[in-house]
Amino acid sequence: MNIASALLKGIKDRQLDYWFQLEENVARQSKQQILEAINDPERKAADKLRTFIIFFLSVDNVSKEDMVEYEAALTNAGVDLSALTYVKRFTPTFERVLIIVFEKSHA
Repeated sequence: MNIASALLKGIKDRQLDYWFQLEENVARQSKQQILEAINDPERKAADKLRTFIIFFLSVDNVSKEDMVEYEAALTNAGVDLSALTYVKRFTPTFERVLIIVFEKSHA
């Protein structure tokens, strides 16, 4: 098997076209659509985590109740939540930095 064939097989096996479409419009996805992707047993844990982190960073606010539900679904899907915990911890700091950069660039 040559490199191109191996790469194509990896793309098909992980269904990266599905994840690409989902992530392109992730901020417009409903809670149900995100949970469906997380709960799909055919999908890999790393893809589920990456997509959820992109979703989390793309939306304005995730309620505490919804976050508990998302985290439970991710845990049930076999996802290690340590990366998400890290992102959640630094998101407020990151948002403040973006506000400062935006204000300085428009001053």
